Amino acid sequence: MVAGSIAAFLLAIALFHAFLFLRQPADRAHGHFALLCGALVLVTITFLPSYNPELSEWVNNFRLRLLGMYLGAAAFAGYAGHVLRMRPTAVGRATRAAFFVAAAAVTLPRLATLAVWMPYPDAVLLASAAVLAVRVARHRPEGRFSRTLQAGMLLFLGCAAADVMAEHGWAANFVNVVPGISGVVWFGM
Repeated sequence: MVAGSIAAFLLAIALFHAFLFLRQPADRAHGHFALLCGALVLVTITFLPSYNPELSEWVNNFRLRLLGMYLGAAAFAGYAGHVLRMRPTAVGRATRAAFFVAAAAVTLPRLATLAVWMPYPDAVLLASAAVLAVRVARHRPEGRFSRTLQAGMLLFLGCAAADVMAEHGWAANFVNVVPGISGVVWFGM
């Protein structure tokens, strides 16, 4: 119930920003944000109770979640760079390209193969999130809401990194650490 509402809300935001990008292609931040929201829709629909994870070897929640995560990482890096007007670097471009390649590669192998090589792109995801967090934190934003946007980006990067680390057992899951969170987060799903 909650996951479906969140997915519908994110889909509406993705479509709205895709429309804005089509009207103003020069403002690439709208395109990056539309791709980010679309990737988050992929991740969110895997939590729907009506979604059948045993659908097939090729279409399942594990594969969709990875696809959404890698596409979202590439889109978020592009979005942060455009919104905060940070100068693009060769490392940033290579990392975004690596995530697009990882997203494409997620669709190819069998699940057993995918589970073996998945920690490598996730380690790259964590390293690039750390580099991007340092760049965002050191950046001196300009504009009325720039500090709020900067704080939101850092919070998003921290939550995404904690989620990836908890999935691999590299860190404690916040749902199990903070009392009461599990009931609040998963109520209605």
